Amino acid sequence: MLALFGRPLPELNAARDESNDAEQNAPAKVGRSLFPNFTPVAWHGCARPLAAENMALIAQRVAELQAVKNANAICRMPSGWAVIGDVQFLLGYCLLLPDPVVPSLNDLAKEKRLQFLNDMTMIGDALLEVTGARRINYEILGNSEPELHAHIFPRFDSEPDDKRRLPVWFYDWQSAPRFEPAEHGILQGRIREQLQRKLTVSANQAMEGNR
Repeated sequence: MLALFGRPLPELNAARDESNDAEQNAPAKVGRSLFPNFTPVAWHGCARPLAAENMALIAQRVAELQAVKNANAICRMPSGWAVIGDVQFLLGYCLLLPDPVVPSLNDLAKEKRLQFLNDMTMIGDALLEVTGARRINYEILGNSEPELHAHIFPRFDSEPDDKRRLPVWFYDWQSAPRFEPAEHGILQGRIREQLQRKLTVSANQAMEGNR
């Protein structure tokens, strides 16, 4: 069963069932993913809203998150949203999506740039603690989806020898395990707990500094 923030979402489950049924009878694309050359089996557990048909992908995702209709959600960050990746070949792979959406990091004012980068590395800190990763890879691209979003990849000593020292794009994204709340929900919840703890500490420190 799909769950968001630890609570069952029957409407999301029903939407996923409808999407899966429709997909078998229609060759047209069901939706897009945040990854090159990767076509999702269904539209990430949600029925694709008709109004979003012509929206850019990051804007679609942020609209879902604002409406509490995206099962990948981890938590709200000062600069946007932390979400768990659509595929989990590196367990804990996350993204940071800006809210409001902007084309690139350079389109943000200085203070907001710093906040976005700080939030990005806070997610990395949480992943280090939750997953035991050796290091975190950060990537801000935007070539195929020209709206700001940051990829946050935990990297592990246990990765195959032919992949461990290479960028993540050398993995086979097509056959990668897809995010499933039933399988990855506990990991998603632990990342959420770490981030919420860090956000609370950061907010308390800011209050202390303003006294």
